[in-house]
Amino acid sequence: MLNKRLSEEAKNEGVILNSFIQHLVSNALGFSDNKSHGMAIDLDVLYKGKIR
Repeated sequence: MLNKRLSEEAKNEGVILNSFIQHLVSNALGFSDNKSHGMAIDLDVLYKGKIR
């Protein structure tokens, strides 16, 4: 279920799954390098099941 949701969100963002996961991990660790990719997902929102 998690993999499916991550795959769907990556597709919605127009990126491959690996890049999307890297973005999520980087964001969680406080890195801002990936913000230029335009991905607008909040880890709390994803975790709670309310993906934008």
